[in-house]
Amino acid sequence: DEGDGPLHNGVGRLQKLIRDATRIKRSLDDARREQHRLLAQSHIHSMDNQRKKRDQEQVNEAMECVVAELQDSMRVMSEQQHEMRRKEKQQDDHIQMLYQTLTDVNAQHAATDAEHQSTIAKLSEEIDRYKSVFSAVNSITEASSPSEKPLRTSSSEPRRLGSATISKPKP
Repeated sequence: DEGDGPLHNGVGRLQKLIRDATRIKRSLDDARREQHRLLAQSHIHSMDNQRKKRDQEQVNEAMECVVAELQDSMRVMSEQQHEMRRKEKQQDDHIQMLYQTLTDVNAQHAATDAEHQSTIAKLSEEIDRYKSVFSAVNSITEASSPSEKPLRTSSSEPRRLGSATISKPKP
């Protein structure tokens, strides 16, 4: 039996080593599977990160386009506002010029009107002098020859003296 003992101990140790080796192999297999899982997960994360990076780059490009379009629109609007202000100033200047022209024309009209009123007053004075001369002539004519018809001075009808026609002024 004593010979069996060391053999038995050797078999037992061998079995223990086999069990340990099997357990270690399982642990290594589990570790490899975990490593593959982690690598796959890392690859998925890497792909996700690359996709997110591409998506972010596309978003950035789109934002740059939007910003450029907004800047262009703002520039166009600014140019349009500038053009509108220029046209408004041009219109204001034109209105001011027209107003000044109207003021000048009104002043000329007032001066011409004053000249006409002065001329009318002078002509009225002259007509009154002619009337008094006609009255005097009529008086002399009536006194010297009562049979002849005297010139009319009270009528509103035109009178002819030589080639000129004289009408009573209208008030």
